[in-house]
Amino acid sequence: MVTNREAQTVLITGASAGIGKVTCLYLAEKGYNVIGTSRASSRLGDLYSEADQRGVTVHGLELDINSDAEVQRVMPKVFNQFGEIHALVNNAGYGLWGPLEIVSIDEMKTLFETNVFAVLRMTQVVLPAMIERRAGKIVNISSVLGRLATPFNGAYASSKYALEGLSESMNHEVSPFGVHVALVEPG
Repeated sequence: MVTNREAQTVLITGASAGIGKVTCLYLAEKGYNVIGTSRASSRLGDLYSEADQRGVTVHGLELDINSDAEVQRVMPKVFNQFGEIHALVNNAGYGLWGPLEIVSIDEMKTLFETNVFAVLRMTQVVLPAMIERRAGKIVNISSVLGRLATPFNGAYASSKYALEGLSESMNHEVSPFGVHVALVEPG
């Protein structure tokens, strides 16, 4: 088994529950050096407990991915502690349901900030080093609603449609440099 410093490092946003938490645990069991983020470190307790039960280590990181200033302040510390980020899993996100006629513009802006702009923000932080070393993976967690909108899911679906376009375009832009962008569409 390689040491944590020698293992490839994967950063996963939205790691306190659901797909993010399960992905952290799975990759840690496979020997990856895993960093899981959450807006509040207090929400990472279940992740730490399950990691301990499985005999693996997951490094928790409090990070508000919606804040340019916080990402710019925290990520250099991450690079200093862990070195290169070999893969980024943009998992953090949330849903907003209801008829579009009553969804406010502010609600839509907040939704897009997390589901689209934060993905781009985090990707832009790790991408230069990936391009320089000509290797890296960006995995964006989308939804089947990013391909097929249904009634009362218009706000969420539109954010996932935007994520789909961002991801597909970015993959074409960076794949010549050995970096690959993948979409996962649960649902």
